[in-house]
Amino acid sequence: MALVQFCDWSETKAKRYWNDARNNAPCGGSCDKWIDGKFAKFKVDPSLKISKKQQQQICPK
Repeated sequence: MALVQFCDWSETKAKRYWNDARNNAPCGGSCDKWIDGKFAKFKVDPSLKISKKQQQQICPK
């Protein structure tokens, strides 16, 4: 959700990155169901933004 909030990523791109980064680590059953549940409650807060320069420094490529 941080990637969506601060890096302007889509939910789909963030989920793909999360799945790749966890490197098959277990997450208590269905990982997709778990992350979908988290995203179902998530809303981008427009008041929480970082600059483009900060994005370049911290957001994955």
